[in-house]
Amino acid sequence: MESNHSEYGFNNHYSENIQVFLRVRPMNKLEINRGDAKIIELANNQMIFFNNKNLTRNFSFNHCFGENSTQKDVYENTQISVNKFI
Repeated sequence: MESNHSEYGFNNHYSENIQVFLRVRPMNKLEINRGDAKIIELANNQMIFFNNKNLTRNFSFNHCFGENSTQKDVYENTQISVNKFI
């Protein structure tokens, strides 16, 4: 994820210590039965599209996990990042 960290007063040393992971959950039975629309679409493993009525936005993360990702997938792909800071 690239951004202009100096704009927010961060220097590169600290910004590299922050990583953001996202897991998109599947719709639950209530949402499906109501006919709710999916508002989050995974573009790739680092970007999502948020589509809600007239509002569409893109958000970037260090890594995105889709709705079919398991807890094991998330753990195996994040444990190295977490453990290096403990």
